[in-house]
Amino acid sequence: MILDPGPDKILGTTDDVVMSLKNMTRTIAIADVPGEPGLRQITITLTYTVGSMSRQYTLVSFISQFS
Repeated sequence: MILDPGPDKILGTTDDVVMSLKNMTRTIAIADVPGEPGLRQITITLTYTVGSMSRQYTLVSFISQFS
């Protein structure tokens, strides 16, 4: 579950909105970058549905080892 500030826009008060995360999925993929030893690509995909509306967000980043 996740909390969203209610009408007063202050998180942690009695009017906060509680939302279930049952309609959300998260996928994390880690892959080697070809030709770049020690470099990995990280892809995070969030998919969720609210009512009949479905949204998907993808974040791609890179991480490397330090010598």
